[in-house]
Amino acid sequence: MFGSLQYNANNTGYTYSKDGDIFYVDKKSGARKRITQGSASETQRSFGFGDSKIIYRADLNLFAWDIKTGETTQLSFITAGEDPAKKTKKELSSEQEKWLKKDQLNTFEVLRQRKEKKDISDSMRKKLAVKLPRNFYIEDKELNALQPSSDGQFIAFLLGTDAVNAKKTIVPNYVTQSGFTEEIPSRTKVGAPSGNEELLLYDRLADTSITIRTDSITTGKVNFNNITWAPSAGYAIVDIRSTDNKDRWLVLLSGKSAQLTILDHQHDSAWIGGPGIGWFSGGKNRLHTPLSLFLNRQGYHSPHCWRL
Repeated sequence: MFGSLQYNANNTGYTYSKDGDIFYVDKKSGARKRITQGSASETQRSFGFGDSKIIYRADLNLFAWDIKTGETTQLSFITAGEDPAKKTKKELSSEQEKWLKKDQLNTFEVLRQRKEKKDISDSMRKKLAVKLPRNFYIEDKELNALQPSSDGQFIAFLLGTDAVNAKKTIVPNYVTQSGFTEEIPSRTKVGAPSGNEELLLYDRLADTSITIRTDSITTGKVNFNNITWAPSAGYAIVDIRSTDNKDRWLVLLSGKSAQLTILDHQHDSAWIGGPGIGWFSGGKNRLHTPLSLFLNRQGYHSPHCWRL
């Protein structure tokens, strides 16, 4: 089954998905190229790098496929679980283990010499090795969103943590392959404690990451709904909601400074909602040009174009 067609800015080519794989079609020649082929399900197709590459997500990471050369580059290195280096430090954290290791090296000269040779060898290997982008270990958190800027320099990723002791609605499934009644994953009820979300910004060129702080906007807990990058500029529109759904902020996120600037604040003592901005409406703010924002706002029946 075909997915929706995504066209480049000049309308000279498009990409689509079929059976979990991604394809690219040149409109003039009609030539079709398969971008991916494998067991992993690829999503989030979009043109980037001045329409010279197609960016897509496979599992936890982003990749860029060069239309001209066919070369694929991995843009992010996100791994579930804990950093192995932290595990090693924990294993050697006790004073007794540290003393035993030091005593072992002092007692056995051969082991000491081997370690010195290994340290020299590792140092030389590090100097000669090609530096790879940093690996992000997200531990037990969920990767809820992964949004690259159009030029591929910045990647915003959203991590979520479930609330502690938050009971979920029990939905039984009686028709199962095992023959036993099983539970269907469900949401928590209204009023239950909400989980935590954090938005991180990664600069691929500088190989640095920073957690985006929202204390300049509100002191309460928030959720990040949508992250939309400008077509040809290093900033994004972020849709932020309070966890009680009474406040909504549309903010401008600068890729270079990682600072937030409030563009619009909406408050409703009952519930923020309306055409295009409800939880189930699928509404999304769009940066049509670097300076134009199509905004879905409560109280309006259709999106309005704002000049930034």
